[in-house]
Amino acid sequence: MGGNIQKSKAFRIPAVDGKNLSLDSPITRRVIDADALARAKRARRLGLYSIVHDCENELVNFDDHLTPGAVACALSHHAALRKVASDPAADWGLILEDDVSLVVPDVDRSIATILEQLPDHWSAVFLGYHNKYGCPHRRAVNSSYTRSEEEEAEPEPVFEIHDHNWGLYAWMVKKEAAQTLVDELFPISSQVDYAISKFLITRFLGEQDSQESLYLVFG
Repeated sequence: MGGNIQKSKAFRIPAVDGKNLSLDSPITRRVIDADALARAKRARRLGLYSIVHDCENELVNFDDHLTPGAVACALSHHAALRKVASDPAADWGLILEDDVSLVVPDVDRSIATILEQLPDHWSAVFLGYHNKYGCPHRRAVNSSYTRSEEEEAEPEPVFEIHDHNWGLYAWMVKKEAAQTLVDELFPISSQVDYAISKFLITRFLGEQDSQESLYLVFG
């Protein structure tokens, strides 16, 4: 977290385990709204899946109830947002999910090029996500790629978004935006990635005088 990526401090926030999660705990009720929790409990009791594919991997059924894993993911991101919002030295935070497996080999320099492209009024940048652009970065899957210290960092393509985003594998959030999310978003009734991105777009881009912006990094 902070302004200079090379001097930033890293904190590990223990991820919430959905397998051992109580859907009746006080923190769960603060983060997930009552109707969504009721649907989650029913789905758990009946053994319902949220996504079902056939043997040819075609989608057969989709239900948007929150699984215990989805609830746990929301709790983990809520804890990370609280950390970013409360850290006295942080201007922004880089939040990484604990199952991130591929990163560009010089990720600090790549993030530095992203920061150089952003206006002062950015609120969040989604670095790892899944949609039609969400394939692994070309340099993350090329194990033979190396770059010397003298070689200039290649700017990462960054573009503004105006609709919700799926996936929070890796994302950056301004301290002020993190505090707004903690104060105003929760409890949520949907997947945390959808809820966060939709809220930020509605909260900031939906205000006539707001200059806040959200960005995707195109890999």
